Amino acid sequence: TEAGVPSDSQFPANMPSVDSTAFGIYVFTMAKNHYVEERKKKLLPLIKNRISHWIKFISCNKNSFGWGLLKGQISRVYSKSLVVGALSNCEDYFFDPHTLKDELLNDGIQYLCREQNENGGWGCEDVSGTKIINPQITATAIFSLNSSLRFNFNKEVEQTINKGAEYLLTAGLNWLPSFEEKISIEIGKSTTTTSFPHPY
Repeated sequence: TEAGVPSDSQFPANMPSVDSTAFGIYVFTMAKNHYVEERKKKLLPLIKNRISHWIKFISCNKNSFGWGLLKGQISRVYSKSLVVGALSNCEDYFFDPHTLKDELLNDGIQYLCREQNENGGWGCEDVSGTKIINPQITATAIFSLNSSLRFNFNKEVEQTINKGAEYLLTAGLNWLPSFEEKISIEIGKSTTTTSFPHPY
């Protein structure tokens, strides 16, 4: 939808979410490079229109400390990473004058850099409420920060990436096959706690 990309059935009522919309933006920006020229001329305006609407959705659902699944939800490293990766892949013409690419991206990059743990990794709370530093989430953050260097090279970001890569090297083969992140979702006046699987 123009409002955002619906999530799968694990998110209530197939509501659009920041995560799924960021994935949609990333896929559409990649797809536009693989059409033959004649077809690209027809499809590019449609792709631009859809991506621009989705960027507005991402912008409108930004919290003071980044992004969660929706505005008002707890900000998550995973959501922020997906947004930074998606927006880093967007050309300037996808942004309308009221949605500032520099501001959105710089905020996302700063959030990720600040939330890196001392050991170089990133993490979240699992379903038991335990804070875990996780290689999968760390790899997602590194991938997105590396993509952002295309937008604006920054020595601090490069150092953050290197520190994260060192963590992954020390993690060795101790990558969890899968885990479930605890998420609280507010719908109206009720709050639902659910799990968000990371099946890597």
